[in-house]
Amino acid sequence: MARARFGGAAFGEQLLIAGGFEDFESDPVDSTLLMDLTTGAWVQGPALTLGPRGDLAAVATSGGVLAVGGYGPGFEMTSTGTRVEMLRFGATSWESRASMPTSRGDVTAAYHPGNAADFSEERVFVVGGWNDGTPRGAFQSAVEMYLVKDDAWVKLPEMPRGKGDAALGVQ
Repeated sequence: MARARFGGAAFGEQLLIAGGFEDFESDPVDSTLLMDLTTGAWVQGPALTLGPRGDLAAVATSGGVLAVGGYGPGFEMTSTGTRVEMLRFGATSWESRASMPTSRGDVTAAYHPGNAADFSEERVFVVGGWNDGTPRGAFQSAVEMYLVKDDAWVKLPEMPRGKGDAALGVQ
């Protein structure tokens, strides 16, 4: 089955594909696909608990994968654009996490381990994205940081211009 505009992340010995669209005329799906990197075999993973989403970000942390933001059916983002959930290593379902402050799809995210010795300050940065709010139909300049251990969000200084449909890496 074809899949576009999904969230993807590698964690442990697996590659994860979450949500997305099966074609450009359809609503997003809530399914998750997992590939075992040692065998190359694909299996169906647990469905996103907070509903179908496309154009979401997926990012691996020390404990699992976060699915962040995205569009719901009909490209709705009033509620779906703030949704965050985590699939922990070995879990059979996603769990809801603190909502992102700024609703958006076409969003990008990157992981930073913080204190690499014990991951005590690990965080995820979420940057830009598209929002249909005010101003209507605009790329966002929002930059937010998710504190994984605290399950809390911190707003950071905004970018000078809105950005979206991009990739982000942190080293």
